[in-house]
Amino acid sequence: MTATSTPHRIRWAQRALQFFGALCAALLFAQAAQADPPGRVGRVADSTGTVWIFDAEQGEWVNAARNRPVTAGDRLSTERGARLQVQIGSASLRLDGSTEVEMQRLDDERVQVHVNAGTVALRVRSREAARQFEVSTPQGRFAPVTEGLYRID
Repeated sequence: MTATSTPHRIRWAQRALQFFGALCAALLFAQAAQADPPGRVGRVADSTGTVWIFDAEQGEWVNAARNRPVTAGDRLSTERGARLQVQIGSASLRLDGSTEVEMQRLDDERVQVHVNAGTVALRVRSREAARQFEVSTPQGRFAPVTEGLYRID
């Protein structure tokens, strides 16, 4: 009985190792997929006056320098009389003075911006890009269906 049970145990151990290896590979693949950044990010294209971006790593508002990347979760703010333009692909989002927005979602599929206060202008240059955008305020939500220039207060 010892001679026949030994090969059975070896096969069982081999299958257990194969399963464990496959499980480890799946976990590594899942981590790599989560770490893969989206193909679309915004950038601070232009600004006048004092404009801020909340740096989550530092836990404070810092100067929004030109060409700084803007991603999901970022908060942007302009002081009175300031202006800020964020470029997102072919679209642009312009913040008027005394405005604060949060980029709730910014990835390959959707762009969702929440306006906490102030005025923004959204310019989308194609029907396909327009369908990917959504701007919300405490009073409601706006989703363009065609290209154009939209002002949201």
